[in-house]
Amino acid sequence: MAKLPTNWKQKYLKSQAEARTKKISSISPIEVRNGTKKSLQKALAEAAGEDEEEDEISTQVANEIEQQLFDLYGISQEYKSAVRTRLVSLKSKNSTIAVELLCGAIEPQAFAEYTVEQLKSDQRKKEEQALKEENLRQATMEKPTKEDINMYKDGRDREKWGVSRSAAAIDD
Repeated sequence: MAKLPTNWKQKYLKSQAEARTKKISSISPIEVRNGTKKSLQKALAEAAGEDEEEDEISTQVANEIEQQLFDLYGISQEYKSAVRTRLVSLKSKNSTIAVELLCGAIEPQAFAEYTVEQLKSDQRKKEEQALKEENLRQATMEKPTKEDINMYKDGRDREKWGVSRSAAAIDD
């Protein structure tokens, strides 16, 4: 069997990093930004309907959002992740963010800086709050005491814990 060089892991990791860099840089930044603008505009247009005036507004809002994201992150993995997160939020059926953006209730620059928590729909926030309350209730429920456990004893628990019948009888 061939012996691996001592620094094989470093070489492998370096080649993987170079491959990822090539994939990212194989598309020009202009193409990435244009694709982002089109995706944002499409998501906003779907929320607005088929009105011509709304189409112009959605294009303008999409351009402003993309510009702010680009200013914050440049073309990087963080940029792509932020774009994906915002697209999911805009395409969500339960979210009103797209309509609020088009109406001017939310500034596009502020939307680009939203945290994941701020991007959640009201329904999702309520579901998570209910889940937290249920988990808290479950965690604070009264634990059964030894007396309660003894009420449910049968022969299986003695066998499970390796306690003989006579030793179990002493405990009762």
